[in-house]
Amino acid sequence: MNRNNKSYRIAIDARRLGSKQSSGIGVMVQELINHIIKIDCDNQYTIITSKQSNQLIPKGVSNLKVRVVDFPFYSIGEQLSYPRLLAKQGYDLIHYTNFNSPVFFRKAKSIVTVHDLIPWLFPGSRRQRNWLHQRLYRFVIKR
Repeated sequence: MNRNNKSYRIAIDARRLGSKQSSGIGVMVQELINHIIKIDCDNQYTIITSKQSNQLIPKGVSNLKVRVVDFPFYSIGEQLSYPRLLAKQGYDLIHYTNFNSPVFFRKAKSIVTVHDLIPWLFPGSRRQRNWLHQRLYRFVIKR
């Protein structure tokens, strides 16, 4: 148990695991899961994943559940339906392993991993993204 003698319900958004564009993020997520199951038996983890990455999640771990979802990245579903699902589950903490997360979801504490700060530190250094994407990126980093 941790200091508070409480078991936390923690979700990890692993939807990028195993996707075509996930080489670096996917490796980080896979290693995160592999290490968590070795060092933490007290907290309850839910790995939120897509159909294609479900088979990459370790099976038979007592404090690890898998939740398969179908919310495409940068979609309306990710911003509207995904937060409803998260709210129903009552997680204490959610780790979004990429900056695309439900922007206005505040029902649980969250950690957002941003893998590339170049667009934030040096605007215009990469191809210009649409206005909404730029605003959401800044919003996620500031919160």
